[in-house]
Amino acid sequence: LGRDLQERIIMSEQFVKVNVKFQKQVFQDVVIDTHDTPLLFKTQLWTLSGVPVERQSIIGFKGGKLKDDADWASVGLKPNMSIMLMGTPGELPKEPVKTDFAEDHLAGGVKASNIASQSQVILDRATGLLNLGNTCYANATIQCLNKVPELELALRDPVNPVSPGDKLFATAFRGLLLSMNKLKSNDDGVSPIAFLTALRAINPQFAERGTSGLLMQQDAEECWSTILSTLSRALEGRPIPGGEKVLTIAKEQELKELANPEAAGSSSTSTPASTSSQVKVRNLIDYLFGVVMHVQDECAETGESVSKYEIARYLKCHISNKVSHLSEGLEEGLNEEIEKHSEKLNKSVTWKRKSKIARLPPYIALNFVRFFWKQTEKVKAKILRPVSFPIDMMDMYNFCTEELKEELKPRREELARLIREEPVAMDTKSDEAVAHLPSEQGANAKLEVEISNAPINMELMNGNYQLEAVLSHIGRSSDSGHYIAWVRAKDDIWLKFDDDYISTCTSEDIKKLSGGGDWHIAYICLYKAKTNLK
Repeated sequence: LGRDLQERIIMSEQFVKVNVKFQKQVFQDVVIDTHDTPLLFKTQLWTLSGVPVERQSIIGFKGGKLKDDADWASVGLKPNMSIMLMGTPGELPKEPVKTDFAEDHLAGGVKASNIASQSQVILDRATGLLNLGNTCYANATIQCLNKVPELELALRDPVNPVSPGDKLFATAFRGLLLSMNKLKSNDDGVSPIAFLTALRAINPQFAERGTSGLLMQQDAEECWSTILSTLSRALEGRPIPGGEKVLTIAKEQELKELANPEAAGSSSTSTPASTSSQVKVRNLIDYLFGVVMHVQDECAETGESVSKYEIARYLKCHISNKVSHLSEGLEEGLNEEIEKHSEKLNKSVTWKRKSKIARLPPYIALNFVRFFWKQTEKVKAKILRPVSFPIDMMDMYNFCTEELKEELKPRREELARLIREEPVAMDTKSDEAVAHLPSEQGANAKLEVEISNAPINMELMNGNYQLEAVLSHIGRSSDSGHYIAWVRAKDDIWLKFDDDYISTCTSEDIKKLSGGGDWHIAYICLYKAKTNLK
């Protein structure tokens, strides 16, 4: 058989069309991806019929009602077969009774419907998310990522990824952001049920239930990673600002070393990074969050040296007894010892790894490594040690490669000159951005821009970042406790999103998230590149 015919046969076996009868309707040619679980198929039916997944009964397959984890090969799935969906559409699941956390009273937490008396321009645009049963980990993650306007802009156009699961996920995520970002907030909060259903279809881990039958708490960092990983696939091929290009850090020097290894040193003790190892920013997620690292591994026993480039969507802040500030934790994470195979010794030995940043993205997510596996109790225990972090200015310059430092120097020198000449220089970009962002609030248009944040111009980046959001955790284990989001609204005004409870706070409250006790502790910090003096 020809290759094209073989591919068509494989595709026809993977994707099967069926007809679904529901009440007086018939949904024709509903596509089932046999590589995905029936749970994803039920999610598709939810979007068509309005019947939530947990209320659905699907009959017509072998073995009776279709189960979430059934094997498509054993239920008698055939092309163009007819099945029946039974269930009652109606209101989405109500939020369970909410645990009363002490911090709500201390910080003056209020229900979203009671915040009208506070600053209207900011709080009228703030929308909480309903907790549908231990879903605070997802709610906090979404509120933080909502500070990246480029995500919603990219998702406004239809996405056509290869996997129907990725498409469903991107569509659900887009719909949730649109609901959250309406000019007037939803006073009762927005239900993330469609997003959660798609998330659980992508990663069944988030659908795990405990012995009581209730949904289990999950790790917010794993949720964050899953969202970005899925969106990177869903947005594959979407135009990237400035166009796709190969990162050419030190490429010219590497070519010289490859052409003349003797001049660069003994080839037996040094392995220069090959030009094929250059990292290409292939999708919008890596463009927005991708930190490209130049990694140098050296073996003290043999003198072996290996150089390569890697891309990471967040940086890790290691927490040891020597770390009291974010910069110290980053330094430990970028200079560490690893176990790695030595070709000369033909065994695993200790190597020293030194990493430098070769490319800074518009946004940097920093994960505080606060959880470790406690074997005796079989839980991810928490490190409570206080670690402070910058709020208005985080300078990444000293963590960069020499090549990137040279690229940043002219912008930093210009910034220093402006500071000398005008200590309180104003942000001239906000007025330009107003013309490109529609607003229905007339005189408040400029304030709207400052709150929503216009996309970043990478050509103006200088290595400085400002904290935009914090995802915090309270409790002693990542799989228990409670997650909330703290999001900068404007200048020193912050919003605390505790599911659908919203309150205002200041930078002083954010500083208290550094740790040291049983109060909320920063777990993930989201920083945005500063391109001006404000």
